[in-house]
Amino acid sequence: MSVLFSGQDMLEVAINIERNGEAFYLAAMNTARDASSRAAFENLAGEEKKHLKTFQSILNSIPANPVSETYSGEYALYVKTLSDGLVFKDDKTARSMAARAANDAEVVHLALAAEKDSLLFYWEMKSLLRQEDFPVIDRIMDEERAHVRRLTALERKLEK
Repeated sequence: MSVLFSGQDMLEVAINIERNGEAFYLAAMNTARDASSRAAFENLAGEEKKHLKTFQSILNSIPANPVSETYSGEYALYVKTLSDGLVFKDDKTARSMAARAANDAEVVHLALAAEKDSLLFYWEMKSLLRQEDFPVIDRIMDEERAHVRRLTALERKLEK
């Protein structure tokens, strides 16, 4: 399989996913019925914001990797479309999903599904990257795994 994407591309996707994730967790925090769930969602929103800043910083440190486009902005639009369709269509959809959840356990279920979908996406995309870009996507996946662990612990707590 040939290399189609760069670490830079994956960072741009990750930034969009983190932005939508932050919107989801902030909405979940505002509708949480349980104080520990509210605190967990607030923490996760903060982590998404930190990840967004971290990924943006890494992206800013990578030399530009221009691609040929048929029209200006074509490639950026393609990368955004990839990430928007992955987890939440956009931040508005993310907020709406969290607000419509019946309870905190359903929010956690939605969040776990989103984090797992992100991990699967990055895992599949890794085969389309240059080997020297593996550390970038590995770091992104490490952050997503941490969210899955945190959400799984919260899910167990809510089940009790």
